[in-house]
Amino acid sequence: MHDERGISILQTRRSAWDSWHPRLNTTLLLLLALLATGFGAALGMEYFLGVRDGSVVTAFGLGVWPLFLGVAALGIRESRQSPPLRILLLLLGYSVLILFILVFVTASAMAEGNATPYPNNAEISVGGLVILALSGLFFVPRVRSLVARFLPVDANDFAHAFAVAMGFAAVSLSLLSLVPFGEPVLYRIPVAEETVSQSALARNVSLLATTLLSVPAVLLAVGFSRTLNLRQSLIRLGFKELTRRRLLASLLFAILLVGAGIGIGALIELVWQALGIPITDAERFAEIAELPWHPWGMLLLGVSAGVSEEMFVRGVIQPRLGLVFSNILFTSAHAFQYATDGLLVVLILGFAFGIIRERYGILPAITTHALYNFILLLLSTFTEIG
Repeated sequence: MHDERGISILQTRRSAWDSWHPRLNTTLLLLLALLATGFGAALGMEYFLGVRDGSVVTAFGLGVWPLFLGVAALGIRESRQSPPLRILLLLLGYSVLILFILVFVTASAMAEGNATPYPNNAEISVGGLVILALSGLFFVPRVRSLVARFLPVDANDFAHAFAVAMGFAAVSLSLLSLVPFGEPVLYRIPVAEETVSQSALARNVSLLATTLLSVPAVLLAVGFSRTLNLRQSLIRLGFKELTRRRLLASLLFAILLVGAGIGIGALIELVWQALGIPITDAERFAEIAELPWHPWGMLLLGVSAGVSEEMFVRGVIQPRLGLVFSNILFTSAHAFQYATDGLLVVLILGFAFGIIRERYGILPAITTHALYNFILLLLSTFTEIG
């Protein structure tokens, strides 16, 4: 019988895989083998399909970003016992943040028609430096103690302090990109001209890589092979049995959220236009995102976003940093593609996905998110045809 009370299937049905707990070195070797297999498959695909520009291999490489996050999370966990690793993480973390600032400055130059690669743009540069300085305050014990009153973090844990500091900086820098332009920074980047077949193939390969690699990445992030076995890791991520009742509920949630998202989005757009606030350029976004037109491509995009975003945000981050902060991170990650009107809709939807995760588990949240994206893409296609 199915248990509808939300008891994890892993607590009631055991298998030989439940207690699987390989050494960390073994896990990393398996990941390297998986990467090598993926790149080999991409090369083979290029050979048999007659693609000679390296677009398939490049697309697979772009799709492996979940593993970088997983390894980064592993490094943060290991830094608790290694002061040298803490220094390395701080150097890497702030180097990435500075790189983001340079990207924004470059985009600002494009916006102004300035040919200088890195102009002295005080609005971005000073704002970015202020954000970096403020993020450093989270390493001060008194500040961490204050933060611990609002977030479920340990004030004495460097890993928690690092996560909150980088999260604060990432959110602030993402929103900072909207200040000088009034629109997402990606709108300033020229779109390369490609054939439809090459573009679709590359996109699908990248999405498939992201989907498949998100699973081992989040397992690594929560401590699999280091402190948790497979069963414990899946429970930590929020895996529960996806019964038919929960699957149907996910479909209903997705339909309701599509309607709510469209309605709320239209209302926000009207208010923003009345106030003279810039709104998301739907055509420009579709051009940059290279949204698929075939139903299978739409389904793959929906599944990829649902799996990767829900696994990391609602599976890894939400249990540690709470529903509110994790959803703010989730929303800010969309600041490169949506203006403030779209971000407000994402914020509302994120809370819905987070509540579904807390109540029903990570699988219904993934299913709802994937179906929401798929239905929305289908509707947008029918609207264009009509």
